[in-house]
Amino acid sequence: MKTITKQTALRFVKQQLKHATTVSITLLTHKKDQQVTIEKQGELFQITENGYQKETYTDLTDQSALKLLKKLLATEFPRSHQLYCQITSLRV
Repeated sequence: MKTITKQTALRFVKQQLKHATTVSITLLTHKKDQQVTIEKQGELFQITENGYQKETYTDLTDQSALKLLKKLLATEFPRSHQLYCQITSLRV
């Protein structure tokens, strides 16, 4: 797992989702008790929030997914400065 700063998380996710082989990205806290998972499903995205709240948001466009992710980063990781990032990609 890779660590990234919370400030660069949105930019990092946006950059990783441009790759054709990236399937999902999971952001976790240091204790790994709160997480946000972004999954690419064709042209649409699904975001699963598992922490303070447990919600699943489906059929999101890229712009709405990034906007929601920005909101969820503030909600799920209010006092975190470093996040763990786990990237799942297709095997080619």
